[in-house]
Amino acid sequence: MYGNHDTRFFVYWRANKKGCFNLLCEGFVPYKPSNYIPGHKLDPISQIDGKQSVLALQISKDSQTGDWWLNAVTNGAEPIGHWPKSLFTSLADSASIFQWGGAVSFYPNQKSPPMGSGRYPREGYGKAAYLRNVQLISDVGSISPTSAERFEDQTYCYQFVMM
Repeated sequence: MYGNHDTRFFVYWRANKKGCFNLLCEGFVPYKPSNYIPGHKLDPISQIDGKQSVLALQISKDSQTGDWWLNAVTNGAEPIGHWPKSLFTSLADSASIFQWGGAVSFYPNQKSPPMGSGRYPREGYGKAAYLRNVQLISDVGSISPTSAERFEDQTYCYQFVMM
């Protein structure tokens, strides 16, 4: 998509058999100004056995507008943007599923680049990329227990571990 192997921050939405990455079509509305713009390079990124970077994210529904907001919460709440409620007719009251993850892209007949560091989770902190503290927060602010489902379609490329 971008012609390089840079690590990028991306958002995706899908509803009514349509979907879109980043800002390539109408859907996700970026908040200006924001340090995190969908499609832009993430910098700095973690280094194997070196300095580790953290990006804490939160998705929440605005009780006044019904829009779904994406916020960076690493150093306090910083709005990144929102998905208007008009995109998701089935999300008027709540979400039935949410997904977190990563993706890589490459041209046909090319070797796939690694996802994250390219290391497996058994190698531990400072080696493997990870998601942690995934939580569901209700409209009144209480944390709900999650029942994550494991999905790995290329286990020789990456692995899923619940911590």
